[in-house]
Amino acid sequence: PVRYSSYIDWLNKVDKEASLDYWKGCLEDYNNIAQVPFSSQVSNENIDEQSKEKLSVKIEGDLYEKVNTLCNDLGITQNTFIQGVWGYLLSKYNNTQDVVFGSVVSGRPAELSGVED
Repeated sequence: PVRYSSYIDWLNKVDKEASLDYWKGCLEDYNNIAQVPFSSQVSNENIDEQSKEKLSVKIEGDLYEKVNTLCNDLGITQNTFIQGVWGYLLSKYNNTQDVVFGSVVSGRPAELSGVED
């Protein structure tokens, strides 16, 4: 098995400035801030942690089966489907056809031996 420390060693060698410059270049002409219309306009630093509300949506039963079948037919993951739905909602909420949002990924490169294991 591949040790996690090999990933950490690789990560420590990544040129962080080059990564930041890449994303700054991709987003330099993007000026819109995608917002959810019913969210608080107060910055996160000013919101008491206990006052934040969480909403969970559970997709199950027949709806789950339909979503799963659609994803299989399209050759996409359920995660990709949900991200597509989120992007679509953000575009409708913000009256634009161009929205940017992100998600956290491991960032492990394919060239790192054993990364898939």
